[in-house]
Amino acid sequence: MKNLIAALLVLLLAGCTATFFETPPLASQGCDPEAVGSWLSVPEESDAEGEHSRLRIDTDCRLLVDEVRGTDVSTSAPVQLHLGQHAGEHYAWFDANWMLEVASADARVEPTDVVVVRYRLRGERLDIWPVNDEAVDRLHDQGRLVRRFEQPEEYEKLRWITGPANPAVLELDGLFGSEPKRFSREERQP
Repeated sequence: MKNLIAALLVLLLAGCTATFFETPPLASQGCDPEAVGSWLSVPEESDAEGEHSRLRIDTDCRLLVDEVRGTDVSTSAPVQLHLGQHAGEHYAWFDANWMLEVASADARVEPTDVVVVRYRLRGERLDIWPVNDEAVDRLHDQGRLVRRFEQPEEYEKLRWITGPANPAVLELDGLFGSEPKRFSREERQP
C-alpha cells in the first residue's frame, strides 16, 4: 500500500480504507478552465527528498498523475475528471476502479462507483480534501447517511455511500477531512 502513485491516492487510501459513492452526488458541470494545468504537490515533512506528485488536468478534463522519485517518473493512465459545485463548494469525482488500478489493488468495484473529493482553487494553489472515512461511519451511526461496507483481504474496510444522487450529503459536517493535500501550479514552460 505504500507504493501509491500519488499523494492524492495516499489520502484516499489512508490506512487501507476507502470511501466510494455508488452514484455521483452531482451532475457534471464541465471542466473548470482554472483547474486545467499541471499541479505539483507541496512537500510535507514526511516526504522523502526528491519525491513529489504532479496532477495534470487537460482541457477535456482528463486527469493524469505522475509520481516523481528522483529521476524516475511513473505516470497513471488518464481518467475522466468530473467537476461540479454545490452550496458554494467545488467537487471533483472520478472512476473508483481507476484509483484501485493505480494503487495496484486487487479489489474492483462497480463501474458506476466514484471517488469524490472537495477542492478549492485560489490563484496558483489547489487544495484537495478527501472523504473522511471515520466521519462516514459516524454519520451512518447517527442516521444521517446510508452506507455499506466490505472488508476484502487487502483492506481494513471499503465503504460506499449509497442511494441516488443527493447533493445534500456533501454538506454533512465532517464528511471531508479537515486537512487538505496542497498543490501549487507548475510554472508553464515557454
